[in-house]
Amino acid sequence: MQNQRPYTVYYDGDCGICERSVRVLRGLDWLRRFRYARFQSEEAQGRFRTAGSAAAPEEVVMAANTGTHEWRGYQAVRAALLRTPLPWLGLGTLFWIQPWMTLALVLALSPLGDPVGVRVYRWVARNRHRFPGSTCSLENR
Repeated sequence: MQNQRPYTVYYDGDCGICERSVRVLRGLDWLRRFRYARFQSEEAQGRFRTAGSAAAPEEVVMAANTGTHEWRGYQAVRAALLRTPLPWLGLGTLFWIQPWMTLALVLALSPLGDPVGVRVYRWVARNRHRFPGSTCSLENR
């Protein structure tokens, strides 16, 4: 059953922020669409092996198990969120509460939100060792 899920999320299993983020995504994965693999796993090391040495990416990766798409960093986070029910429930709820917030959420989850989303993702990635509980193995690269 696990292999029938359409997407795999690859993340650093030694990073506290990555682990917490994956726990949140697991909680939002009501439709059970994602598999999860740490960069330290044999599966990930085989996938990301380059030039004879294992090279784990420095950002989260989400891949379609059909091999047709791969997203990295902020785009992976956005792609994963868009494949969970929560943003869509949020859009419907916000429309009735604060219609202008619906527009803000649509912009944030669309490619128009990329400039801000990518900057925020990179800032968090650069400063992850400063956050409580972070033990990221990639921080010295």
